[in-house]
Amino acid sequence: MNKLLYFICVVTTTYCATGQERVASWESSIALNYQLKEWKLNTSVGHRTTRLKNDDISSNELAFLEVNQFISRKLNPLLTASFGYKYRSLDPTNSVNSIEQRLTQQVAYIHLNQRIRLLSRLRAEQRFFDETFQHRYRYRFSMDAPLNGLSLDLNEFYLVTSNEILVEFYHSDNSIDDRISIGIGYVASPAFKVQVDFTHRIENLGNPVDQIPFLSTALIFNL
Repeated sequence: MNKLLYFICVVTTTYCATGQERVASWESSIALNYQLKEWKLNTSVGHRTTRLKNDDISSNELAFLEVNQFISRKLNPLLTASFGYKYRSLDPTNSVNSIEQRLTQQVAYIHLNQRIRLLSRLRAEQRFFDETFQHRYRYRFSMDAPLNGLSLDLNEFYLVTSNEILVEFYHSDNSIDDRISIGIGYVASPAFKVQVDFTHRIENLGNPVDQIPFLSTALIFNL
């Protein structure tokens, strides 16, 4: 438990230092994974808070609140297909906030499943806003591994890292983003773990580029 508390303090301090320098965002979620016969279900709720700095003035803004539901099934030991639905309230503190509903289709393939696990994920998304619609496609290659020993045990940390390419089609405007992420997780019990990720998003590749640091925290429960 002392390791877990120290871990949370370190990542919180790092986030605050980053937010004082430039625009940054913090996303947090609580996820519940559970098995229903041959199907695996994942339900989560989350939010994003964006830190803005204008001259010497900094402010925090609640960007969205969301609920996610995913259902997955293994097609074979290495290949999994998933379908998802997201309901997101954009700018929820504003009286004229808008809604996004998102459908997701996904396949994930395990290239290596030993001490180091290598995984490819291909995802298609359809995003429905109040009066608009957007297609989006994403490919992510990720790696995770225990930091101690050959396997992941209780009260131990693990490392996760990934690179994701994202292509958006929105009316006549298209964009390509790159998202590089590294994080650390902690297995507190067989049914509970906590994970923190730092993501550097490079948006609008080939055009004037926006670079945004993200901190993501997640509490994950397994039934």
